[in-house]
Amino acid sequence: MAAKRKQEERHLKLLREMTTLLHNRKCFDCDQRGPTYADMTIGSFVCTSCSGILRGLNPPHRVKSISMTTFTLQEIEFLRTHGNDVCKQIWLGLYDEKSSVYPDFRDPQKVKVFLQEKYEKKRWFVPAERAWAVAAAHASISGSSASSASSTPEIKPGKSQTSDTTPALPLNKGTPTQGLGFTVKSNMWKLPWIVNIYLTGTKTRLNII
Repeated sequence: MAAKRKQEERHLKLLREMTTLLHNRKCFDCDQRGPTYADMTIGSFVCTSCSGILRGLNPPHRVKSISMTTFTLQEIEFLRTHGNDVCKQIWLGLYDEKSSVYPDFRDPQKVKVFLQEKYEKKRWFVPAERAWAVAAAHASISGSSASSASSTPEIKPGKSQTSDTTPALPLNKGTPTQGLGFTVKSNMWKLPWIVNIYLTGTKTRLNII
């Protein structure tokens, strides 16, 4: 009994550490600070108000109070590999913040309609495999760009691959090149996704395989 209690406390500690991460500090569905529930259907962190709306969707989402219930190791791992950042790539992957406006989150009815559009109609949904691959590619590119010039050599494509005005793409040492562009392999989430980055003029196009 004592061992079980100790394990539950350890899981709760891990869960609370997750909610301190920058992308998990706000409710995934309304941006309210300090999420109090975990959406076990998609792996996000939400507020009390949104948890009630999520339960009423069709099909209903399974939500659990962070402080009032216990979590299994499998549930903790599910939340760790998802979280609000990954959920945004999946459920708001097609959402254009420049042309679209978020609803007034102070109005529960507008929030409900927004969540119905998001989850029931899957209006901005992107398949998880594609969303994770894009996120992994972004992380790899950001990490390479942040490296110093002394530690990260510049690899310039040949003239047959791109024009002379095409900027060099900084990559980490050991990053292989393939075909007409560069191949970036990411171990993020331990997924074997490979993203080919092709340079066209001064623009970069991602071709996801």
